[in-house]
Amino acid sequence: MANVQPVFDRRTVNSAINMWALLYVDETGRVAGWFVDTYSEKGTTPFLSPRMNWFSREDEKPCRAQPDIGDFVSSIKVGPEDEAIEPQREAFIRATLADWEQEYAESVRPKA
Repeated sequence: MANVQPVFDRRTVNSAINMWALLYVDETGRVAGWFVDTYSEKGTTPFLSPRMNWFSREDEKPCRAQPDIGDFVSSIKVGPEDEAIEPQREAFIRATLADWEQEYAESVRPKA
């Protein structure tokens, strides 16, 4: 994720899934991808344990992500494709990100 910066974040809670996401753009302003954190509350069905993913615009595949907290610098490690992501989690993430990406596009569109 070289030369990308966060520009837009959103949070939502539906009946079963909590989600927070941060949109990253490249130096030209194009969408690079989303860092996403999702989980469900205890007692919900299906229960989804906390999971962080990177959804790259380049290949559209969810990758596992995890924080790397150091003494002075923190970063996020992006791993391989998350082949174990639950279908309902992935569907919710993709639908929500599509809405939020549209919202972001409208917020940066020049006013006529």
